[in-house]
Amino acid sequence: MVIHNPRWRVGIIAGLIEISLAIGILMSWPVPHQLTVPFCFALLLLTSGYALVRMALPLRQLPEGGSITSLPLYAARNWQGRVARPVIPANGDVWAKADEVLNVYVWTAVGSIKDPERRILIDRYVAAVDKKGVISTGHSALEMPPDLYISHYPFDDIDHSPDDFRAILSAGHENDVAGRFNESLAQESADWCEPDQKVTFHRFNPQALRIFWEAYSQDKTYNLTARNCSTTVIQALDAALEGASYNGHVWRDLFKIISNPQFWLLRLVRGRAEALTWTPGLVLDYTRLLRSVVEHSDRRWRSKLSDAFSTGRKLAHVAERDGAPA
Repeated sequence: MVIHNPRWRVGIIAGLIEISLAIGILMSWPVPHQLTVPFCFALLLLTSGYALVRMALPLRQLPEGGSITSLPLYAARNWQGRVARPVIPANGDVWAKADEVLNVYVWTAVGSIKDPERRILIDRYVAAVDKKGVISTGHSALEMPPDLYISHYPFDDIDHSPDDFRAILSAGHENDVAGRFNESLAQESADWCEPDQKVTFHRFNPQALRIFWEAYSQDKTYNLTARNCSTTVIQALDAALEGASYNGHVWRDLFKIISNPQFWLLRLVRGRAEALTWTPGLVLDYTRLLRSVVEHSDRRWRSKLSDAFSTGRKLAHVAERDGAPA
């Protein structure tokens, strides 16, 4: 199964360059063997430095209240390219009150169909197939009670039969279809089923979320890979939680983030999603880790490390359990 990203050509070129460079190193080119480690380390610094400069230069033009996800580096991603992030007013930096919550609901692929044929990892992170051959990709939604519900769905159900499923995995515009936004969790549950997973956030920016949704909801276009329910939820989370770890001390806050093992697990999950696309299974793993990073950053480092190992074991256990025979 292959998910076609519009930037697949760039990935192929980068892969060919790396393979050519690896072959050259084996043949003592362009440097002798004794300089291989310094050479590779220099290349690593060169590429990471280029990425930092590429992101830092547009930051100079970012207006106050602007989102970093509006930068070209983020907009190049297939799920970020269609939304112009509005600037949040200076007085909009107000975090949620004690009685306000943000809920992420996930209908996992396995939990949303009957009698699934178990396929290890695939049915956890991509899609599940029932005994009749019908494919389910699951679903994701986000809710800020009492009046904001974000759930992106195709206007007409997409045929998930095995014969056509591979073709619709392309993120190109040829697979764009009319979409709709479901009104509430109650309506969605009545039409389908209850979500089997829920993650709740208490620190978020309600106004930023509303401003994002006002802009995003103008376009109902749905694409199974590039603009689906999960990419919509992740973009809403990006808007609502941007800056949530900032407590007024830049360097101390930065150190707390990079020294948190959960943050690096979070980056690993996001990297996998960026290489393919967001799915309900990846949204579930990501939101659990994100909640730990944003809302439990004051815990002792040993507790964070213990939680990171525990989370890793839980993810492995879930993948193993979902892949076990029924």
